This record gives sequence, C-alpha cells and structure tokens, in this order.
Amino acid sequence: MAHASSKISVCLFETVAYVKISGKADSVLSQEFKLLLSKLSDNPETSVVLNLAECLYMDSTFLGILARFANDRSQVEPKPARPAIVNASPKILELLDNLAVLSLFRVESIEKMKDIEYSELPSASGEWSKERRAEHCLEAHRTLAALSSENAGRFKDVVHFLEEDLAKSRRAAS
Repeated sequence: MAHASSKISVCLFETVAYVKISGKADSVLSQEFKLLLSKLSDNPETSVVLNLAECLYMDSTFLGILARFANDRSQVEPKPARPAIVNASPKILELLDNLAVLSLFRVESIEKMKDIEYSELPSASGEWSKERRAEHCLEAHRTLAALSSENAGRFKDVVHFLEEDLAKSRRAAS
C-alpha cells in the first residue's frame, strides 16, 4: 500500500491522460503506477502528461518503471506522442537526466496545470505477492541498466542481488 502522503491522481480529458504524482515516488507507489501505465498503454493514441509539481522524490524502481513505459511507447507504430513531464523540480529533472531517463520525455512547464481536476487512483498494490514485487523491482532496474553504460555499472550489483533474491524466493516456494 502506498504511503499516506504519496499518491497518484488522474484526469482523463479526450485523448490526454494527466497523471499527477504527489509525495514520494518510490517502489511501493511504482506498483500502482505500473498498473495505471499498463491501462494507458492499451490505447496508444492517448497522450500521457506527468505532472511532477508535487513529486518530492523518486527512487530507482519508480524511475525504471517510468523509463520502461516511455521506451515501450517509442516502439509502437504508428509512434504515439512522447510522454511529457511537466513542472518537475530541478532536483527531479537532474535525477532523470543523470540516469538517462529524461531524453525519453518531452519536458514542459505549464502553469495552467493547476486548473485540472484530478481523481485519486485507488490503491491496488497491496495485492502483490512478494515474488511479484521482486520481479517488478528487477524489471525496473534492468530497464535502467539498459539505458546507458553508466547505468549498467551503477545497477549491476542491484540487478545481481535482485536476481539472487528472486531465485531464492522461487526455490523456497517450490
């Protein structure tokens, strides 16, 4: 379950999905985020705008899920509009840039985002098994590692640890 202060809110308007991330964008919130992005991917004509004005922090799992979504969309034909990141803090933009994620997005600053009426996304991540959460984290970190040689070095040990942890978990379940 997401932290009480962390949430995802959505506003669907014609062919645009406005998604607002508030609070800490961490591995727990990334589970709900992945479910939402999966639904949005069903319709490649839908443009995705991520409002990060209230996002305080992003961990590597959330970043990996974000990168995977943008990367997957770039492979669809005909090419949908690149997802947009709006109103992100300089700290978040620097993090996205340092981990080679920023180039997957359009970056904008839009003042009128305050007029959008969002609905909070209900929490669904509490339903995930330990194995599913481990697979989720591994997928996110593999995605980040594949973005650049610098990331491959940064996340090599994390990916290795997650692979071992997942293998142990699967052996124990057998």
